Amino acid sequence: MSAFNPLRRAQAALAGVDIDAAKRDVLLTIASTLADYQGLTANSQPGCELLAVPLGDSEALIEFEYSAGRPGRLSGPPEFCYEDEPEEITVIQVLVNGTWIDADLFSTEQIERWHQQISDAAAENRESARDEAAIQRYQDARD
Repeated sequence: MSAFNPLRRAQAALAGVDIDAAKRDVLLTIASTLADYQGLTANSQPGCELLAVPLGDSEALIEFEYSAGRPGRLSGPPEFCYEDEPEEITVIQVLVNGTWIDADLFSTEQIERWHQQISDAAAENRESARDEAAIQRYQDARD
């Protein structure tokens, strides 16, 4: 989502300013409401994640469940073999204009686009984690 956080900006602007407490509270309430509307204060449900994605000319925040899956093992003793477990993505809800909307209300095509964006973001995160781990191993070996 946007890097502009109205609540933080208002708190910083009002720090050290001589202003009536009631006016300060009103300004902070307005800034807090705007931050909520933009999804800047959103927290995901347990087991879910949040991702900002394009939606038309704007941006939406999607809440989803993700399981990376794993490749199968088809060689070796039968008791150690198993089929591929595919990646699983379930979009739960979407924050649009400050309102959480059930994902079921969006088109199948839109949900599929979000699945691809989630999958791409997960792959990017895995690649970043591998890179960071490699850098850490290199630094550990040098120490």
